Amino acid sequence: MSEKLVESFGYRRLEVAAADVPVESGVVCRAEPEGAQEIRCRPSTLPFKDECFSEVRSRHLIQYLRRTDAVRFLQECWRLLVPGGRIYVTAPNLQFYLDLYNSGDHELALAGLCGHQDKLLQVPQWSYTRQSLQDLLFKAGFVAAKDHTADDSSLEKSEGHLEVSAHKHAPLTEGNVEGSIEAGRQMGTRLEEIRSDHVERYHFAAQFVRPGDIVLDIACGIGYGTHLVAKGTACSRVTGIDIAPEAIDFARKHFSHERIAYLLGDCLDESQRFEPADCIISFETLEHLPRDVQFLSRLRSLLKPGGTLIISSPNEDVFPYSPEMVPYHVRHHTSAELRSLLERAAFQVISEMSQDAFQILPGFGRKFNIAVCRRNDEYVSEQFQVPSSGSHDLEAMDTQDRAVKLLLDACHNYIHQMRGLEEDKKG
Repeated sequence: MSEKLVESFGYRRLEVAAADVPVESGVVCRAEPEGAQEIRCRPSTLPFKDECFSEVRSRHLIQYLRRTDAVRFLQECWRLLVPGGRIYVTAPNLQFYLDLYNSGDHELALAGLCGHQDKLLQVPQWSYTRQSLQDLLFKAGFVAAKDHTADDSSLEKSEGHLEVSAHKHAPLTEGNVEGSIEAGRQMGTRLEEIRSDHVERYHFAAQFVRPGDIVLDIACGIGYGTHLVAKGTACSRVTGIDIAPEAIDFARKHFSHERIAYLLGDCLDESQRFEPADCIISFETLEHLPRDVQFLSRLRSLLKPGGTLIISSPNEDVFPYSPEMVPYHVRHHTSAELRSLLERAAFQVISEMSQDAFQILPGFGRKFNIAVCRRNDEYVSEQFQVPSSGSHDLEAMDTQDRAVKLLLDACHNYIHQMRGLEEDKKG
């Protein structure tokens, strides 16, 4: 049955619960209201069509899945929900049972965390606090997580259980806002509706913005991060730049601020002039661009001498590029490739950080690498060379002559950098 798409026309709600077999082998799905079908299937392959439910409820299931399997299950739930649909997840409350154990009631506390051991097929694999369950939902792509544990409407009246909900953001379309924006971008009219890992990157970047700085947010999207920096720092002004007119319109409407200017523009278009900046922020941009060297060189030319760049990109070592999974990306960079690209574009990497679900920690190596760089004004000629890993750039060009193309790219980068140096002298 799990290999067959079940007709779900007219369904509004899906409930998923553990079955009387190992959870990784099967769960019970109950689709309501029409027919109230019960279906057994694997949690990683729920047999329903995309966007066919307005609500999904996961009851006493998530704790029986390994953490990686839990993310896959929640991503399946995300697939089934219509835009704007909501998921509700119940799970034992780790903090409650830890407190219970510390109070001396060891048997009940261990039963709550490890199961009552009467059904050996159902052995808990993971435990959650409110925050970790919310973070898991964010990791699966949901937004605006909310704790319902104390609500009167909660399905779980036991104080030993959590109930958290989140929703699948509704993309901008002609029908609901001013236009459409590339899928995969974070959407929401309030910061609370944006995934916490995306927001955390901007909080991280804000600590490098000094009083009076001029800041550029390249590929600012709908402007939530631009607004966070403007509101949370003593910068002089922030300019958010994006290539999508619908994103800029949305940013101006929902994330305006007296020290923000939103501009429609393409950073790779050298005919477009932007104000020299003390600090540039560009998160999750590099992976969308086949000409990554040119992009980084352009960022350098927009920075004042000694200026700071904070940039992030998916880590190929942990998050391998797949056009099926991320159709708007053209490639991911390994930690070594990102470091090399930045150095070749005449940046000095002063801090290497990385992020997984939420927390940003020292060192490259997690799902998203984050580099803090200074513009390197002691330029070395070797840095103008095109990286040996630039096969994606070669494929993007019309010419079939790889040797000629490498030479053209090297010359283009050299001219671009020289223009940047000349602009610095004039400034």
